[in-house]
Amino acid sequence: MGRASALIACLVAGCGSSGHLAVDGGPGDAGVDSAIDADLRNYDVAGVYLDWDSTAASPCPIVGATWTVYFGGGRTGTTDATGAFTVLLASYLARIDVEQPHLPSSCTTPPSTYDLTQSAIIPGVIHDAGGHPVIRSLTSARAVTFYAAIGAPFQAARGQLLVHLDGPARSVALSAPHDAVQAFDGQAWAAGDTGSDVFFPNVDVTNGIWPTVTVAGHPIGAGSLELPPGTITSITVITR
Repeated sequence: MGRASALIACLVAGCGSSGHLAVDGGPGDAGVDSAIDADLRNYDVAGVYLDWDSTAASPCPIVGATWTVYFGGGRTGTTDATGAFTVLLASYLARIDVEQPHLPSSCTTPPSTYDLTQSAIIPGVIHDAGGHPVIRSLTSARAVTFYAAIGAPFQAARGQLLVHLDGPARSVALSAPHDAVQAFDGQAWAAGDTGSDVFFPNVDVTNGIWPTVTVAGHPIGAGSLELPPGTITSITVITR
């Protein structure tokens, strides 16, 4: 079996090493599954990395973070003064991991560092549909207050999932057990499953399960994904 055939066979079997999200391409995409792409093509992704509480009125970009493609042979992108970065992904390498900046944030109160492990999955279907990935992280100080508000501490043995909705706000659900879901409405976080960003804390990923994300309407980018324990994994779903 050649390299391309082996990779496709691995993806079809649900191998987790490439960090794929098996997605629903949405109506009009002929049942596209971005985890299966016969030409194994490359594509540039432009994303934005923001603080957990960043708003359009009070932006707080995470500057100087370096995103590295998982198993990507040194493919990297570093966030600029606006939090923007570009990285070259591939149809079989869709997960990127971050090296957080070492200095405290200059736009959070109190100033604090970003210490939580973070990754994102951006499959080709999001790129092809013109999606705009937005990834958020919270400082160590903010993590304390945020998880206290949920009523459950951060659990390193469980997965953490952030879903950014590129388009109208929709309700989001996850098939695996988790603590109280939180939603960001563009201004603040509160309990709920509908917003521009929806967060599922402390997701049960025992026995290597891949939970399934579902979004109301006709989304592009929802599906099943791997959630590594102790990591905030971010995905973008296009809504219409």
